[in-house]
Amino acid sequence: MLGGRQAGPLTAPYEVPGLSCIPSVPTMDAFGGAPRFLTYPRTFTVPSGTNAVLKWQVAGEPRPSVAWEKDGSVLDLPSGRMLVEADGDAYSLLVYQAGPADSGRYVCKAKNSVGETYAAATLKVEAAELKPKGELDIQPPVFLNRPVSARVTRGEDVTFACRVSGELEWEKDGWKLSDIFESSHYKVGRETGDWHSLHIYNTRLPDAGVYVCRAQNSFGETMAAAVLLVDSVACVPHSDAFTPQNSHFKKQLEAQDEKWRWHHPGQKVSSESRQNGEVLPSPPTPKAFTVNEGKHAKFRCYVTGKPKPEIVWQKDGMVLSPGRRHLLYEDREGYFILKVLYCTARDCGLYVCTACNTAGQTLSAVSLHVKEPRLRFQAPLVDVEVLERQDAVLECQVPLETIPTAWYLEDKRLQPSPKYLMEEQGLLRRLTVRDARADDDGIYLCEMEGKGRSVGELSVQGLIVKRLPRKLDVMEGENAAFYVETREPVEAPSWGRNGQELVEAPHTLIRSFGKTHLLVLVHVTRHDAGVITFTAGESQTSAQLRVKCAKRIPPSAPVAARMCMSRNNAALLTWCPPPDVHRSPPSSYILERQAVGEAEWVPCLTTDVASMVEVPGDGVPQEADYRFRVCSANQYGCSGHVEFPGTVHLVPRARIQKGLQDVKVHAGEDATFSVQLSASQSGCWFFNGKRLEEEEGEEGQQYQITHSGLDHALRIKGVQLAANGSEVQFEANGVKECAALCVQAPQVHITPVPEARRHRTLTAGMPLLLECEVSIPDTPINWFKEGNPVALDDSRVGVQTEGRIHRLLISSVCSLDSGTYTCDAGDDAISFTVTVDEPPVRVVHSNAEEAHTYQVTERVVLTCELSHPNAPVRWYKDGEAVKESNSFLLESEGPHHHLVIPAAQVKDAGEFVCDIGGDSVLFNVTVTDPPVRILHSSAEETHAYRISERVVLACQLSRPDAPVRWYKDGEEVEESERLLLESEGSHRRLVIASAQIHDTGEFVCDAGGDSAFFNITITEPPVHVVCSNAEEDHTYQILECVTLSCELSRPDAPVLWYKDGEEVEESEGLRLESEGSHHRLVIASACVQDTGEFVCDAGTDRMESTVKVAAPPVHIVNKNDAHVPLEVQEGENMTLVARLSQEKASVRWLKNMRPLYPGPRLVVSSEGAVRSLTIRQTEPGDSGTYTCDTGDDEVHFTTYVQEAPVLFVPKPEHPEKVLVLEGGSAVLSAIVSKEPAMVRWEGPRGALVAGDQCQLRREGRVHSLLLSNVGKADAGEYICHSHHDQLRFELSVKELPVKFVRGLSDVLALQGETVLFWCELCKTKGDVLWLKDGQELEANEHQEIRAEGRERSLTLRHVGPEDAGEYSCESKDDRTLAILTVQIPRSVEIISELHNLTVLEGDDATFKAVVSPDDVALKWQHHGQDIVPSERFATTRVGLCHTLTIQQCRLSDTGIVTVHAEGLVSSARLSVQEAQVIFVQTLRDLMAEEGQDVCLEVELSLESAEVQWMKQGILLQQNTKYSMEACGSQRTLTIHNIELADRGTYRCESLHDRTQARLSVEPRRVTVRKPLLDVETFEKETVTFELELSHANVAGVWTRDGIRVKPGSTCRVSATGFVHSLTLLGLTLDDSGTVAFTADTVRSSARLTVQEPPVTMLRFPQDMGIPETGSATFECELSRPLAEVKWYKVRVLSLALPPPLTLLDLPGAPKSSGFPSKERGLWQGEPVLLRCPLPHLPTVPLANPRAAPNPLLSGILLLAALLSP
Repeated sequence: MLGGRQAGPLTAPYEVPGLSCIPSVPTMDAFGGAPRFLTYPRTFTVPSGTNAVLKWQVAGEPRPSVAWEKDGSVLDLPSGRMLVEADGDAYSLLVYQAGPADSGRYVCKAKNSVGETYAAATLKVEAAELKPKGELDIQPPVFLNRPVSARVTRGEDVTFACRVSGELEWEKDGWKLSDIFESSHYKVGRETGDWHSLHIYNTRLPDAGVYVCRAQNSFGETMAAAVLLVDSVACVPHSDAFTPQNSHFKKQLEAQDEKWRWHHPGQKVSSESRQNGEVLPSPPTPKAFTVNEGKHAKFRCYVTGKPKPEIVWQKDGMVLSPGRRHLLYEDREGYFILKVLYCTARDCGLYVCTACNTAGQTLSAVSLHVKEPRLRFQAPLVDVEVLERQDAVLECQVPLETIPTAWYLEDKRLQPSPKYLMEEQGLLRRLTVRDARADDDGIYLCEMEGKGRSVGELSVQGLIVKRLPRKLDVMEGENAAFYVETREPVEAPSWGRNGQELVEAPHTLIRSFGKTHLLVLVHVTRHDAGVITFTAGESQTSAQLRVKCAKRIPPSAPVAARMCMSRNNAALLTWCPPPDVHRSPPSSYILERQAVGEAEWVPCLTTDVASMVEVPGDGVPQEADYRFRVCSANQYGCSGHVEFPGTVHLVPRARIQKGLQDVKVHAGEDATFSVQLSASQSGCWFFNGKRLEEEEGEEGQQYQITHSGLDHALRIKGVQLAANGSEVQFEANGVKECAALCVQAPQVHITPVPEARRHRTLTAGMPLLLECEVSIPDTPINWFKEGNPVALDDSRVGVQTEGRIHRLLISSVCSLDSGTYTCDAGDDAISFTVTVDEPPVRVVHSNAEEAHTYQVTERVVLTCELSHPNAPVRWYKDGEAVKESNSFLLESEGPHHHLVIPAAQVKDAGEFVCDIGGDSVLFNVTVTDPPVRILHSSAEETHAYRISERVVLACQLSRPDAPVRWYKDGEEVEESERLLLESEGSHRRLVIASAQIHDTGEFVCDAGGDSAFFNITITEPPVHVVCSNAEEDHTYQILECVTLSCELSRPDAPVLWYKDGEEVEESEGLRLESEGSHHRLVIASACVQDTGEFVCDAGTDRMESTVKVAAPPVHIVNKNDAHVPLEVQEGENMTLVARLSQEKASVRWLKNMRPLYPGPRLVVSSEGAVRSLTIRQTEPGDSGTYTCDTGDDEVHFTTYVQEAPVLFVPKPEHPEKVLVLEGGSAVLSAIVSKEPAMVRWEGPRGALVAGDQCQLRREGRVHSLLLSNVGKADAGEYICHSHHDQLRFELSVKELPVKFVRGLSDVLALQGETVLFWCELCKTKGDVLWLKDGQELEANEHQEIRAEGRERSLTLRHVGPEDAGEYSCESKDDRTLAILTVQIPRSVEIISELHNLTVLEGDDATFKAVVSPDDVALKWQHHGQDIVPSERFATTRVGLCHTLTIQQCRLSDTGIVTVHAEGLVSSARLSVQEAQVIFVQTLRDLMAEEGQDVCLEVELSLESAEVQWMKQGILLQQNTKYSMEACGSQRTLTIHNIELADRGTYRCESLHDRTQARLSVEPRRVTVRKPLLDVETFEKETVTFELELSHANVAGVWTRDGIRVKPGSTCRVSATGFVHSLTLLGLTLDDSGTVAFTADTVRSSARLTVQEPPVTMLRFPQDMGIPETGSATFECELSRPLAEVKWYKVRVLSLALPPPLTLLDLPGAPKSSGFPSKERGLWQGEPVLLRCPLPHLPTVPLANPRAAPNPLLSGILLLAALLSP
């Protein structure tokens, strides 16, 4: 295979003219040296799509290596559609299905160690053109029309049509349609004109996919593909809304309001959705499935059924649709998959898979539990929704600041980049996705390394609603489908691969259905892999397509290479296969040789197995030392070479390639001897030891010697019989060959016999005479029959020999004498075919007309009586010969024959035929099996059991041998050690020896026609607490051992321990022990925390115990230290210490009687018996009373925190000076000594507060004052005050020059318009002057001067020509200019406005407007959109009149039509009223015959109108019975093959009208249009009876003399349309009779008369002369042995007879019989003249031809034979 395509054989290649046959040349030894081309191709042209073959023949020694180039680039062969074939020294480059891209200059380079050469050829490939119909068969099929992709609604029919020649085959998603569809769901049709169609009826959701049609002929294959999308609608549960998803075609359903509730995402299933009160079956007991949070959950469901089931997944009653985190598809193994990605707690619930088809439905359920990690996020990620091109921010909080995190986009880890900004602030983790696009839409994860994940979804709202998957994996050869959905229809979307735009092609489908856009790559190859992109406007989405290919690895090198040089002039090479041969097995081993001193290796041998190979010196081109190497090879490449150690000296020598052969000739013929050598050498010929010398130019030489290349020949001319046994010898250098010459006597030949005489047909009892003539008299011959000698001991057989004539005579033949007779003369032979006909055997009587219907085991007897008692009979059943056995008895009694079935079985039903050759009888035997019934069963009993009990399910059948099948919950039960299936007579039992919980379910005993159902319930016995120590007092001291124990009634019962309602887990201090039925909880060292209520839960019973652990009181021993209040300064650390009486006691710290918890500033520590509380960086708020409480004792500490002064640090000695530019910003910053601190700012004009130009900021201890747009008035001293300190600043402002940042622009305005000049300064404060032509302007009603911020503007209202000129704006530092040009507008006027129009649907609407002047350019709008001229919208202009014509108006055209004329607007309303659909041509009553097709036709007033057809008020649907077509305004209903049930009233309705007619159906009346005609013919002829009926396809029966005709070798029956024919071959006389044809109620008959053929004379009487008194014998041979012959003697008066007397006048002959003439056709011979002296006698008949002649007779006599038929 090359590139996935079959490499050969190539079909119909175009070969180079003149090279289709390359002449043979001598071997390479004759052309030693540098390579040279013997033949090479020239420039030639082939059509596109055909195969091209370029052939070269190159010679050279050593054998040259060959390489190919195209247009200067080396070709890597084989690859793709190109491969190389080598045959000796002929090389062929094959280009499979050449295309225009294959055109170019091809160069073949040949090189060996002697030299190098090359030859070039130019290939031109013409683009494919549509050929005439008569030439389509010389190329692969060409699609004239390809199938068109479609999108339909569920339940609709869809048709794919294409036009192509050749055989067509359809497939869907790589499957044959018959493998996935039932036959009633689709239909493949073929119509005239090479149109093919695929009809899919009542489409289902799984029908969506890629449909491929393949067209094939003898020259290749072509394919075309189309996509089918199926949208769901409200339907019943058996055809639910399901998105078809195979491994490469995924489609998400659109949310539609009208969808059925059961399938709408987010809506629960209701039993009311079922019809007829049917309720959905409850799901089975679900299995539990647990997954860690953030991991994937994958559920598989394997469902079978036909039609293919439709799958619906639900979660907690809600239907699931494909989304970011839910994948629904079908894998390659046929499993339906639901994959929940990155599970979270909200994914917990019950998942149900429902499978439905037209036969029923089934359910499967699983319960999903998501296990949360121990370390959880304090604030998890939340879903985010942003608009396209916005930044998206995802945030979460981790439990500890030090935990490292990583961000993922699904399975791709994200790294910090300009695209992704990652931030960490304390516990906060933030990811910012900049410039979010469609491909950024997805699932994001924040992962604490190894500890847990938080999942969030990012939804990017843009033009693309559903993006491409990030990656798609497909196998090579499958289809890859990509689906994109946009928010609104896109006019020109584009698809690309690896940056190159994809276009429509046979293997690339690009389709758009409104908002849905599809790309399908059909039968992908590894070259299709890459990045697939979809672009719509500025939005883009991409996917990575990965194509998985089978591994292609070459084999490893062979091992253990050895060379033995012990043999003379030969090398013995051995090697072993590679050690890893299983990984990539080699298909062959290539052996190469190299002469020492040369660089090139030459292939010398290829073998399939690793073995021992001998390389003789005979095969080398020259004497030299040679080395050898070997490599392994298979279809994927070659291994490295392994060289054999050492060299061997080899010498070439000539040898016999084709030796002498003994020659056998006849005397007088030429004898030729030939011999062929391996090398071109001279040689000598010897004849009987004498050397033959060739003398050129000598005539009469008895021999000829020739020598051409390797061939030597000797031709001996005209050998004689004396040369028999002579020896011929040939000798050359080291070669000697001998042969013998055998000369035989001349051959005996048999005179040819006419074909008619060699084929003889006789009737039994007639004589047979066979005669042949040999070339040599008295030659002995032998007669054979069927290869065996003829038995001469039979009295009927005789052999005669007369000179060269040999005869075989059988006096009376019988049927056994039929066969082939051979007259063998040794050197020649001749055969005669003899056929002896017996009277035909007929069936006289049979019981075929009786009803042969039987029950099982009844006796069946089929009988027939023949006209001949010994005739052979053959019995057939369903076309196969019946062999006698115990089941079939074949009996014969004289003419009576019986077929007996002693005990009939169902399999014996069928058609039996009793065949006697010329006649036969048909028997239709029906054997029925009584249905199997279940007579009794234990299904009604209650089947409730305990674990380990024995379960027996029994039923009794009505028939003991009936098979049954057992099922459990719909799956067939298989027998095992635990489950036994017993059968005793008619009793069937299922036994479960030891029941278990999983045996619960529904069991079914299925007997085929009847079933019994058993509901089995298995329960466990309840567990009880037998004994416990719960009643004891469980009060303990600290460190004591606590033991809680209980004994259960069952040893294997599981228990759970709980403490205060929470499950207890085993740890170092707490052990859970179990010994049989005894269970204990042991606390080795109790502590106070162990106090509580403990429960031992065994499921159905429990034990409760209350444990109390008392501890000794804990005292504080340093209470005296707390009597003195503790004072600290703000910012210092403060530590409170309490010393306890016990080291392990715990304490609580409180402040002002409120609990304290550790934090960044609050540290609680414990060392031995010391407990301390440390407050870091104290604040005034930390003052108060602190308490250390042990539970039994407490101590109070009183603390005071003195506030620290707020100072500015660092504080300069002098005020800080700040210089800013005017209009700029100034920032004054002060740092305080502590935080928080209150400060205030004061400026030159007093206290400062926040405003537009003043901002107050604080960041920690830094306080800032921000002054914006600083002016001169803002200069001065600024002070920052705290309660204890102040900080001063001196602000200086530097004035900026007034410059123009943006200048004025020239303006062109119309008279009366308003003009605005504006410019922008570098600062907000700056005075400017406006001037016109150097004159200052002032504000007035006509001129407005404004200043806003840095912008300065001048507005001129109602400008006129006087306002034109130069305008300038000047500041003290800068200036800007602009020119104002004022134009006087022309006068445009709409003379005639548009007027409202009202038209009917389908009519044209014309709007007219008269506008002056005539060169005004108008713009027409409809619905506010500009009108583009098209087929429906046409605009015209004639002078001032402008018109808009809307053709064939639609209802959607209703709206406003507007015309714009250089600022003027005119509008009018177009109203389109729905046209009433009226029937122009109505239905008419029809009368038709049964079996015909009836067409009802109407004509509508509107072509686009829809109608519906009804019968008796019932709506008709398109199907095989009814065909509905629409052509223009014509609507037709065709009723195919009408029946009596089709009678009734048919009605056609439109929205506004109706018409109806009555259809009457009459029974079919078949008549004979052309009857049978009587026929007269001869034996052995062929005759055909033909008649024509009034109806086509009418079944009929042919009979002969009342007996039904059976087709066979002598009888052929055919029916074509209306014509029926019967052809009888090889007629005999017995075939005469009445031939009849019967069909329905008609019958036609004719008479067949078979006559014997006319008698012909095979051998005529011969003229003879006899002496007087001699005897004369006249013989003639006739074509029929029983023909009557009369002999006449005629007197001839004269040789020249005057008229009217001729040789045929017989005076005295009887006038009644007359003498036969040639005109009557009975005379077959010529008159025979006998000349002798004869007296004058009247002509009389010869009574005895053999009577002795009268000696007195004289004169001339004429003897003639009169033949009587």
